[in-house]
Amino acid sequence: MYIEKLKELHVIDGFKFRFHRIMKNEIQRWACTNKRCNAFLKLNTHSVKIKNNLEHKNHEADEKRSLVRQKLSNSVKRKAVEQLCERLSKIIHSEITQDDSNVLDTKVINLIRKRIFTLLV
Repeated sequence: MYIEKLKELHVIDGFKFRFHRIMKNEIQRWACTNKRCNAFLKLNTHSVKIKNNLEHKNHEADEKRSLVRQKLSNSVKRKAVEQLCERLSKIIHSEITQDDSNVLDTKVINLIRKRIFTLLV
C-alpha cells in the first residue's frame, strides 16, 4: 500500500505503519501512522520482523473499507499521473477488478473519480 507521496506503508491487523528510520545494522524501524501511538515494528534487510510492539493503546484499527478505499484512491492517482493518455474510467475499472474492492459502493468510486479529475486538470 502506498500513501500520496509514493511512500510505502505496512498494514498489520488494520493498523498502518510508516517508515521511521534506518537503525544500525541496516534495521528498518516502522512507526504507527498515529503520531501519539507508541507501536512500532523493526524489520531486517529481508523484511523479516525482528522486534515489534503492536499494542495500540490510544486508538482503534482502521476499517477494512477505509483501507481499501485509500489503497484504490492512491493507486489510481499514481497511475493517472503516469499514464496521461489513458482514460480515467479505464484506470479505475482496472484497479477495481484487481483489488478486493467489492466493499466500496458507487458513491465512493465517483468521489475518487472527481478528486482525481480535479488533480489532473
